[in-house]
Amino acid sequence: DTFLARREELLPSIREYSPYAHVTADDPPVYLIYREAPAAGRPQSDPTHSANFGIKLQEQCQRVGVPCELVYPGLPDVTNAQVTDFVITMLKK
Repeated sequence: DTFLARREELLPSIREYSPYAHVTADDPPVYLIYREAPAAGRPQSDPTHSANFGIKLQEQCQRVGVPCELVYPGLPDVTNAQVTDFVITMLKK
């Protein structure tokens, strides 16, 4: 509630430091792995490092054409379960 109440005041810092705000088409591929599944609408102990944020970051990457793979427990059809697999996949392209 405190953050939302001060959001307008905090926007300059958000824009300066948020990875979401800095995604550009020339970024390298991104691999995001989380210990917990997304829980949209539910309180998070660390929202900026939750799978909820990862989903939005992945959407932003896809919007500009940056390859981005998101992995979390229970996700069906995981292409690369480990970061090393993802790196190898990207290097083979």
